[in-house]
Amino acid sequence: MGAWQQWIAEAPPELWSNCVVSGGTPPTARAGGCYVGSPAELSPLLDDLVARVGVPPTTRTAQAKSYLDAMKYMAGCANDTIAQCHPVSEGGRLPRASFVAVSRMLDSAVDAGRLVALLEGRTGLDLLLDSLGGAVAELAPGATAFPHRSALASAQVYASATRANQQQVTASVDAVRDGLAALGATGAYVNYIDATLPDWGTAYYGANLPHLKAVSSTYDPDGVFAFPQSVSRA
Repeated sequence: MGAWQQWIAEAPPELWSNCVVSGGTPPTARAGGCYVGSPAELSPLLDDLVARVGVPPTTRTAQAKSYLDAMKYMAGCANDTIAQCHPVSEGGRLPRASFVAVSRMLDSAVDAGRLVALLEGRTGLDLLLDSLGGAVAELAPGATAFPHRSALASAQVYASATRANQQQVTASVDAVRDGLAALGATGAYVNYIDATLPDWGTAYYGANLPHLKAVSSTYDPDGVFAFPQSVSRA
């Protein structure tokens, strides 16, 4: 985990990577991603990650894909037709998912041991770290509503859930979310509307919040677009 954070911080913009830590005893990890270039160009970058980790991975695979095939792979339907690569409700084969998920933003590398410890014993819960940088970092934090332009990665805390175990799963997911905040990852990603997120306005929008509230007051004075976590109510 520590090696991945160091590695992705120094990666070229052609490389995007994620690191998924799955809860368990002990937790396990896998890294994936996409590189805009050839497998031969990618190989030294992967060698560098392995060297930083210090032990070889159990599996390592790199495949050249077209843009469409890469999108199908990321969507989980690499071997399906385009017609099949749609939700079941639209005539495809992709099933619906029932889950609980929240987010944090890693402004910089965090203590790897403490991060992994958050997943100890939490079977069925995944922490998905998606690297940022690249084009995301080219804009200033105040250029758009999204302020986390210099963040190292976004963090998604995800666990499958049913109606019967929703409360239990939510408590576990929230515990990891709050544990990440204790490590310094206090921001959050606005597309994960989280009803119990502490200080959600600042977590989502940072220093942009006052400006967004002013915009909302000017263009939506009657609160037509208001909802529990809209900027008009922050």
